[in-house]
Amino acid sequence: MKKNDVKQFARLVEKSERAWKPTKEELQIIIVGTRQDERELKIETLITASKRVNLISLLHEYVNVFVQSYADISSLDTNIIVQKVPLNEESIPMKRNYEELVQIWCLR
Repeated sequence: MKKNDVKQFARLVEKSERAWKPTKEELQIIIVGTRQDERELKIETLITASKRVNLISLLHEYVNVFVQSYADISSLDTNIIVQKVPLNEESIPMKRNYEELVQIWCLR
C-alpha cells in the first residue's frame, strides 16, 4: 500500500466519523399518569412553545393510549396487533445497489 492511499483512507474515515455524529438533542422530562402509575416521558425542546404545550396536553389526555414497554401490551390479542405488509405475491423481490437508491431518493 502506498502512503498516499493510507493518508486518503485515514482522511475518509475521519470525514465519515464527523458526518455521522448525532446531534445532541435537548429533552424535557414530563411526568404523566396517576400517582400509582407515573410515567416519565421525554419530549424535544427544539419545537415551538405552543407545539410543546399542545403535545404535553395530548400526552396527558391520552396517557393510556401510548405504550412504554412490552409489559403494557403483553395481554393483548396478537390477531389485533399483528403488522402485515401487503406485498404483491407475483412480483420478484430485488436487491438494489445503495448508489441506485441514493439517486432515486435525490430525484424525489
